[in-house]
Amino acid sequence: MSRGLEELLKERKKEVYERVKRCIDWLIELGNKVESDTEGERKQAISEFLGKTFMISKEQHYCHGLGFHEPITLYTFYLDLPDLLSPIQITPYSMRINICHLEDEEVVEEARVVCEWEWELPPKVRALIIAVTKYISMLEEQLP
Repeated sequence: MSRGLEELLKERKKEVYERVKRCIDWLIELGNKVESDTEGERKQAISEFLGKTFMISKEQHYCHGLGFHEPITLYTFYLDLPDLLSPIQITPYSMRINICHLEDEEVVEEARVVCEWEWELPPKVRALIIAVTKYISMLEEQLP
C-alpha cells in the first residue's frame, strides 16, 4: 500500500472515530437527563433520541436458565445522524456502525460492508436505552 493511501486511511479512520465520539457524548448527555430528577427532562431526552431514530426493529428471543424459559424482547434502534457516514445501530448492550461501499451508486442492495466497528455502551447510555425501551413497551401495551 502506498504511503499516501495509508495516510488517507488513517485520516478517514480518525474522522469516523471523532464523529462516533460526538454521538456517544450526545447519548451520554441524554442519559444524564434520563437519570435526572425531573420528569420533563426524562421525556425530553427520550423524545430527542426517538427524533433521531429512523427505524426500530423488535425481535423476540427466549432466555433459558435454571428452571425458566422466559421470552425477552430486544429492540435495535437505528440512528441516522447528519455528520455520520452510515446509520448507527444501538441495542441495550452495544453500538455498531458499518462502513459500506456501494458497487453501483444507483443500487443500494449492492452495498458491501467494508468495515464494522462495535462499542460497549457506557452506563449512562444504557440507562437511556432502557428508558426508551420501557417507554416504547408502555406505548405498545396501550394499543388495542
